Amino acid sequence: EEMTYISRLKGVKGRILHPNQLIVLEKLVVIIAIATNLTFVTSIRKRNGHTYFDPPSSEILFYTFASILLFLASWIFIITASNRAPLILKNGWNKRITESRRMQVYSHEQSTQEIIPASRLSPSEGRQILRAKGPDAEEFNKAKRRDFGSLVTTLDYYWLSMFMLIEDQTLIYVSVFLAMAICGFSYSPLLFSFHL
Repeated sequence: EEMTYISRLKGVKGRILHPNQLIVLEKLVVIIAIATNLTFVTSIRKRNGHTYFDPPSSEILFYTFASILLFLASWIFIITASNRAPLILKNGWNKRITESRRMQVYSHEQSTQEIIPASRLSPSEGRQILRAKGPDAEEFNKAKRRDFGSLVTTLDYYWLSMFMLIEDQTLIYVSVFLAMAICGFSYSPLLFSFHL
């Protein structure tokens, strides 16, 4: 399924960056991170409890590298999330549906009844169908757009989807990578060392 998704990504016009080109961008980030850290280490001085750059022009160079690093880290996060999230969610919901079928959470008797639109389901019925059949269940897709019928079912969908995304280690990595760039830029330049 992942190979099919990647092959569809290759044919998408207007994509930001091909997943294979992301590797080149990540190597560029490492080079910029090295330059940022070298600039910081070689030009930071401390006197009377105050930290300053010596020479002063090195501060401009440091923040130029830091800005580029922050921009590239943001770009990597956006590209990785937009390329991986749909596949992660699809696989996560398929796994959940398979597991619920195995555990028979949703009885066969209920599945053979007439399909009721989500707007006529109670929140607990909507949640039960969501957890057993996933967001692509006919009950949620009667209209032109997906409708979970209740706020509770909608929040449950986003809650479960968020946990599926949080479990992906690549997304965790790029999230921490971006967070360290933001903190390094706004809080302490020492945090840029986490990019190495």
